Amino acid sequence: GKECVYALLRDGRSCIATSRSGSFSGEICSDDSKLFTTASADVASYESLSKVLTKDIGAVIFAASVGTKGGDAFAVDRDGVVNAAKACIAAEIPRIVVVSSGTVTRPDSAVYKLLNTVGKGIMEAKIQGEDGLRELYAAPAVLEKKLGYSVIRPGGLTTGEGVGVTSLELNQGDNKSGRLARADVASLCVKCLDSA
Repeated sequence: GKECVYALLRDGRSCIATSRSGSFSGEICSDDSKLFTTASADVASYESLSKVLTKDIGAVIFAASVGTKGGDAFAVDRDGVVNAAKACIAAEIPRIVVVSSGTVTRPDSAVYKLLNTVGKGIMEAKIQGEDGLRELYAAPAVLEKKLGYSVIRPGGLTTGEGVGVTSLELNQGDNKSGRLARADVASLCVKCLDSA
């Protein structure tokens, strides 16, 4: 999420960084402060999200996930995605980009099994969140509004400098994996905001 804020600001876009506390742990330079605000929102609560995701929002990047300190993967990675999608649809926000995970469609793979075990069901929760989002956006009334979504399934995330979006290998589906910088995932999320 923090990298998404930085990518949005690098692109000259205004953004609202949300967290349950409403605080942002990153650093924002004074030149970017006019484009940046924070708000309190809990992805596990539709009501909380609907207060922040209003008609004046141009797009949403959903980068929340259960952390290594614990939490309920189904509340965040499944219900949170569905709540965000419902709030985006209700406010007619043109696009939502969801950061999911590679291998979510491959429950027999070793990576899926490891992450799902360590993450207490996180892979199951992520694919269920994706499925819930797709179902909501497939509804005829939503299709008529021409609202859209993108799901990004990155492989293992690293810190530090990225290689740039144009150097990434992209594919449809969930049949490749690798490691990439969080900064590159964030840049890709920002590029998806304008994608038809």
